[in-house]
Amino acid sequence: MRFQGKNNVGFILLFAFYNIFPVLLFCNGVRTPMNVFWNVIWIIYYSSNILWIPILLKHEVNLFDDRFILSFGLSSTEVNYCDIIETKESNDSHTHKFYIKTTDQELCLSIKDHDHFISEINNRR
Repeated sequence: MRFQGKNNVGFILLFAFYNIFPVLLFCNGVRTPMNVFWNVIWIIYYSSNILWIPILLKHEVNLFDDRFILSFGLSSTEVNYCDIIETKESNDSHTHKFYIKTTDQELCLSIKDHDHFISEINNRR
């Protein structure tokens, strides 16, 4: 069973600002010399999107019979249900974040259908 993650609006706005800001500077008259150095700087600046875009697009949790896999960007974490010590919800009702404490790590998750996800986790433990 697959659950999609929720992207924070602030994170999406930060990503948009990060990509639009240099273009706005250039369009408003702040000109940089067009030489190899500045071209390399812009390539490095925008190539960091290789890390940002997967975080925006791949944020999901896949449930299996004995474990779940959290995929976030280019990384993934596997958690066995038997290793879960505690699950608790955040005090902030707007974000719907919740925390999962295991024997070796603590995870903070924000899932779109988080009530169904929590009930599935508790049923499989």
